[in-house]
Amino acid sequence: MALFSQPLRRLQAARFALGGIRLPLIICGMMSNKWDQASRARRTWAPAAALLLAIANGAAGAGNGGHFLADTMSDADEYHQLISERVNSAALRIDEWLGGDSADAEAENDTMLRARLTLRINQGRAFNIQPALSGHLALPALKKQARIFVDNFARTVVPGREDDRERDREEFRTGLRFDLYRRLRSLLQWDVGVKFNPLPVGFTTLTAMLRRPVGKWHVTLSEQGFWYSDDGFGEISEMDWDYPLASNVLFRSITAAVWSETSKGVEFEQRARTTWTITKEKRYLQFEAGAFAHKSSNAVMDDYRLVLAYSTSAHRNWLFLEIAPQLDFPREKSFDPTPSLRVSVSAYFGGNYL
Repeated sequence: MALFSQPLRRLQAARFALGGIRLPLIICGMMSNKWDQASRARRTWAPAAALLLAIANGAAGAGNGGHFLADTMSDADEYHQLISERVNSAALRIDEWLGGDSADAEAENDTMLRARLTLRINQGRAFNIQPALSGHLALPALKKQARIFVDNFARTVVPGREDDRERDREEFRTGLRFDLYRRLRSLLQWDVGVKFNPLPVGFTTLTAMLRRPVGKWHVTLSEQGFWYSDDGFGEISEMDWDYPLASNVLFRSITAAVWSETSKGVEFEQRARTTWTITKEKRYLQFEAGAFAHKSSNAVMDDYRLVLAYSTSAHRNWLFLEIAPQLDFPREKSFDPTPSLRVSVSAYFGGNYL
């Protein structure tokens, strides 16, 4: 319990402050009429951040009685409804501006926004909080061939390393995503947009994906090329093999490699993951073992990793909690075991989550 004592004390101490600032955050974030870059960022982040912090506030105060948590979740439902309606209306306004029919746009609105707050506790009781944002605004006026996307992560590393990139969490990307070709098992997608960190940086990516059955297996091949005006060109290749071990158990083998002008030569990963579906769309248990390496002149092993993740629906169909203890064996620590813990709260907003 010593590993958790310091974060829990800080969460309890923050509880009283959070209770007083969460409503002003909502008001400031959603009612501001300023349209400069800074206010747009506040309008995007403040409501979701306030909602997730309010939930953390409720968890910290749960010891005061069930009524406190019930009140907090009732507040969270109101905030969720408000944010979802604003996200949907933003998509409808843009679609109408492009000449779309408002009735059709509302019926076909699959707009989605995901906000995630992750507490990572490392060895030595050090911890940090990482916010993440991703989503898209549907535009039926463009015949479902284009969407506006927003996120704060750029996939420039192998998939298993994405949560380790703290630098990317300080960036904000937005742009247009075009489905150049989409069928049941094939996809060709083009993104073009701007990244802010804090100055604007242009970027574009082209992604191709193909999924095919091979006996009882399903193989997914994906290739992505990308260019950022500050970091240059890069490429990511990935191959996933899925095999159903039972009706509720799926095994996946993940092989990926990335090269970019900023990477350490070619970076590789190999992971094996088994996912148990305890309750459909509600609870999952996942075990993963992985190895990470890079090759410039010689191949060098960088890290071995074991992860056990439990994910559950925390409230209705839009709030999820994930707890994932992790054990790394990094090369810079002579492959000594390095434990850590990741606790994530994810909230989904938009048409399908009202």
